Amino acid sequence: MSSNWIDLLEGAGGKSEDVISIFLDIRGFTEFCKLEDDKNIATYVTKLYRKILTDYFPDITFSKPMGDGLFLVQKYEEQNAKETIITLVSSCLKLVEEFHNIIDNDIMIIFDTPNQVGIGFVRGPACCIYNGENIIDYSGKRLNHAARLMNKARPSGLIMDYASVVGILPPEIIELFNEDAICLRGVAEKHPIKILYQKSNVTIKESDRTPINEPKWELEEYEFLVKEIKRFTQSYGFILKRKPTNKESISILTKHPKYIDDELVEGTQTATTYTLSYEDYLTYSDTGVLCQLKLDLSLLRKSLEENKIPDDDIVNVVIQYY
Repeated sequence: MSSNWIDLLEGAGGKSEDVISIFLDIRGFTEFCKLEDDKNIATYVTKLYRKILTDYFPDITFSKPMGDGLFLVQKYEEQNAKETIITLVSSCLKLVEEFHNIIDNDIMIIFDTPNQVGIGFVRGPACCIYNGENIIDYSGKRLNHAARLMNKARPSGLIMDYASVVGILPPEIIELFNEDAICLRGVAEKHPIKILYQKSNVTIKESDRTPINEPKWELEEYEFLVKEIKRFTQSYGFILKRKPTNKESISILTKHPKYIDDELVEGTQTATTYTLSYEDYLTYSDTGVLCQLKLDLSLLRKSLEENKIPDDDIVNVVIQYY
């Protein structure tokens, strides 16, 4: 922490300002950091942040790096609110479109870099922490709101709070967005709030629209003989106690005895967990009042064969969901 920053806190004050809060997140930054050395990471974020601030948000009131992204604040007055909002939304859209090759022409970037960005956009009052002409930071619930929207802007794109831009944006911008209503932790947990999301980039999930409650988990366990699993050439249908509240919450745990060199290892099991993608691995349909989950057990069958598990051993299949 720099001594200059500490000095600014001495005698600092706070005031309310009308601002636009924008959070930018570099998608895939964590994986990028696993692959590159520290010097390349530092070069990338330095070049990227400078490019974003210089070319896309040159007049921004306040900016702060957030590790894997940027936090931006633009102060506005009533007389320039509409112009400011349209300008910033246009800049966000331009950044989303151009992010994949934003610093390709920089001679220091000779490695692969992330190619997508997620952005959250909210307008409203925030607390400005300042000392004289120096802005130290901003805080307030609108900032949290923008950060939560950013997290939903996946795989990439822009999500805006509907109330922040309604009646302001021109038709040529509005047509790039869809309306929806989602729940956000710490912002709107019980009742969804309206948003505009960039329809060519953002995917809103069913779970995003669902009120945020502590989930009631179900745990269902089934037993099969190994020889029974080997006979399942088609998907096996499990009858669940109830329909899952969130299809994306379903996970499967399989357990069977462990063998090494054809010798049983007493007291141990081989356990494998599958976190399922609804589209890729399973389907379910309502049959009367029952819910049937059709599960492809080919991976389990292959594992049993490769590990030479005896036909009369028992396999446990545990299904967890809420």
